Amino acid sequence: MKKFYGYGNLGSDFWFIGKEEAGGESQKDIEARLNAWKASNKSEVADLYEFHDRIFSYKSPETSNAVLSRFFDHTSRKFKLQRTWAGLIKLQLASNGAYDGKNCSIIKKYQSEWLGRFNSPNCLLELFPISSPSSKKFEISEWSDIEYLKDRKSYKQALTEIRINKIRKLIQEHYPKVVIFYSTDKEYLDYWHQIAGISFSEDSKIHLHKKHAVYLKKRENTVYVVIPHPTAFGISNKFWIEVGQELKKLKE
Repeated sequence: MKKFYGYGNLGSDFWFIGKEEAGGESQKDIEARLNAWKASNKSEVADLYEFHDRIFSYKSPETSNAVLSRFFDHTSRKFKLQRTWAGLIKLQLASNGAYDGKNCSIIKKYQSEWLGRFNSPNCLLELFPISSPSSKKFEISEWSDIEYLKDRKSYKQALTEIRINKIRKLIQEHYPKVVIFYSTDKEYLDYWHQIAGISFSEDSKIHLHKKHAVYLKKRENTVYVVIPHPTAFGISNKFWIEVGQELKKLKE
């Protein structure tokens, strides 16, 4: 709850910070994730591929290789782009001029080989530690005797300050050039404000495709960006390219 924050390379220039990881649809999935973390030496961040290899092995040893290849073998006919990851990849590549909305193969290869790895040019952190199928569900309350896991409200009250302080400290220690927060919900805008130490207000907002607001602000040597969740309705490849172009301008 207090020590695991996500995946990838904390020494990288590009950080993504989300609400919480998807998953946690069953007690077995939660147990598999806890076991995977223990096997990762209970580290602050893990390697995305190695961690998921352990998750799938714990959940279903007989099918783990097949499931793993769906997300990490871009040469497989059954390979699947994970929607959240794909959006984040498109944004990072677009900010470097490496994605034009057409070259899907580069997105597949990046997910397979470079997203959230120890040697990757990015890391993926989560504000809250428990994987959940949606923000409206909190099944772990049925499987745990920990008092603050009795409901989502108690869970947030117990962990929000601790995890905000830790993520802020990690940023201060590693100085990433870009930090992408992905949620524009009012509650989370306040959390992002506390982490970044800056207010995401009207003066930092740009509108793309009418529906989706994006916040961009630079503080010292870090560009902070707030985007909608990559699975939000109506987000297209054009959206990622335009945000990437705006980010590139601000970095320069």
